[in-house]
Amino acid sequence: MNILRVIGGLCVIFGISLGIYGYLEDIFYFFNIGVGLILIGSIMTIFSYEKYEYDINTKLFNDYIDLIKRLIRSLEIENKGIVISKGGNIRSGVIFLPIEKDYRINLSLIDENILLVNSDNKKEMGLVFPLLGKSMLKILEREEFSNINTENLEDCLSYTLSLFNFGGDVVVEFKGREVIINYRIKNAEFCERMQKEKLCERFPCHVCGFIILVISRVLNRMLKIEEIKKDKDRIRIRLMVLENEV
Repeated sequence: MNILRVIGGLCVIFGISLGIYGYLEDIFYFFNIGVGLILIGSIMTIFSYEKYEYDINTKLFNDYIDLIKRLIRSLEIENKGIVISKGGNIRSGVIFLPIEKDYRINLSLIDENILLVNSDNKKEMGLVFPLLGKSMLKILEREEFSNINTENLEDCLSYTLSLFNFGGDVVVEFKGREVIINYRIKNAEFCERMQKEKLCERFPCHVCGFIILVISRVLNRMLKIEEIKKDKDRIRIRLMVLENEV
């Protein structure tokens, strides 16, 4: 029996229980401790396996996704994600998941360095996650397309996906407050995993996350993820532009 694995598993279980109790009883000190125990337990579990037993990168990604899924389900979050590219305490892009169905976005409370947005008003509470794919934007800004706008948007996105060998052929349509993106994906392994876990609209993968982040930057608006759907080797993203500037 691997002691490190057992302790890690117990930390995760206890952390989930403590987190749920803290949220339900409005004791956010317990909630934060619970989240911390989940993170520690997950890391301990990851490194309890021998190096030759698995691909470390895949394992880390899968465990990270499992952690996100547990947090979302434990808080019974049904809202879809809202991508915020910058503004206030946000510099590099986050995804905000409101806890309440009837939510209110208070940018002054959302910080990329915290996990839980706490407020006396429950409508403003939610989870904050770093957006996967944001590092790709930094590379893009150093490359040929340093000044991205609606005119060269499709070329920029297609170029970047091709550069990282993720796909290409990006098409972006603006229909009032709705934005529809369609692109070719080369390896759909992560897409299928995210679709299976029903996480795409709440916590998109690195490719969709990058694309949405770029569009949010270009429009200078927060974007709500309405739908992400896979059809053979094509991915379709439907976004709603929120009125608030970022």
